[in-house]
Amino acid sequence: MDDNWLVLVALCITGTGIAVLTAVLMLLPIPEVDDLNNQADGTTVRIRGNLLSSEDRGSLTVLTISKPDIISAISFEKLPEIPEGCIIISGKKDTYNDEPQIIINKILSCDSSRE
Repeated sequence: MDDNWLVLVALCITGTGIAVLTAVLMLLPIPEVDDLNNQADGTTVRIRGNLLSSEDRGSLTVLTISKPDIISAISFEKLPEIPEGCIIISGKKDTYNDEPQIIINKILSCDSSRE
């Protein structure tokens, strides 16, 4: 019976440790990236730029952002209302037709971001 308690305590401590590490990783800020070309595909990135246009293509939405380079940001999900002007996008860096793009995870207005 003592071994069962030891296993139970070890599992509880392990689960608590994993939960704490997950919470810490979720709270860490993602640094802003100046040049997407220097980032590997799949890397979580964050950029700040001006929204030039948005285009709904049915199964995806394409945002064009000026940072001052032109960058495409793609969402395969329905986006809430997109703020105009300066926006902050976080997501995964990808490459399409030899051009960097971001697969959107989150969009914020520069005015509403808390940094």
